[in-house]
Amino acid sequence: MSRNGNLAAIRHGMFIMPFHDPAKPPSQCHDEDLELVVRAEELGFTEFWIGEHHTMKYENIVMPELFIARALGETKTIRMGPAPVCIQQHHPAHVACRLAFLDHLAKGRLNLCFGAGSVTADQELYGVDPKNAAEMVDEAIEAVLQFWSSEPPTSSSASTGRSA
Repeated sequence: MSRNGNLAAIRHGMFIMPFHDPAKPPSQCHDEDLELVVRAEELGFTEFWIGEHHTMKYENIVMPELFIARALGETKTIRMGPAPVCIQQHHPAHVACRLAFLDHLAKGRLNLCFGAGSVTADQELYGVDPKNAAEMVDEAIEAVLQFWSSEPPTSSSASTGRSA
């Protein structure tokens, strides 16, 4: 019930990992996932979350942001987000830039979720020790927030560790 005693609308969301038969062509899998987003919106779902996986045969969306950018053109109201952005596997400046750009493309329909992810093989691919993942996520989130709140060029410690 809402505060005024009326029935409040129930909001629905969906999360996909996504999960596909690895024998299928990846483009077919992506088309099926896109159909699912469109159908979810038609059914009244208000949000749709897409997992990020790099080493899984069955879960083949390696950059949810690109999938979301594609789905934005096929939908009108549903909010979408990566779940999570496996932030310790990417440079924080790159994460900050690509998500800011996607937010502009999404015109208010982008949700964000940051985390370590649950696939150990993905973390190993990027040289991340799973024992340090939570701390790395916290540090990367701080760096992203610094990028978003600073005037370029930023003086964030995340950007000073690399030489040109």
